[in-house]
Amino acid sequence: MTDIVFEPSTFYNLVVRCNTADMSKPPQPDNPEPCPHYGKERQVDEVYSNAGQPVVQCWPCGKNAEILSAEKMDPQPEVS
Repeated sequence: MTDIVFEPSTFYNLVVRCNTADMSKPPQPDNPEPCPHYGKERQVDEVYSNAGQPVVQCWPCGKNAEILSAEKMDPQPEVS
């Protein structure tokens, strides 16, 4: 997979996936508790790229989701 290059101060529609196989605290290698979103791809719309480094956090586990694809929004949303 190629790296995605984000422009700063730009909105994107993303496809992300959670890769958290064990969210138990402390981790339980013999009995892992995967995130409910583990391995599932989902669409996240209107993500602002900040300084070109957007982050999408998975809400059940609180870990950063992997960004699989990004589409620059055209037109860009109006910001007031």
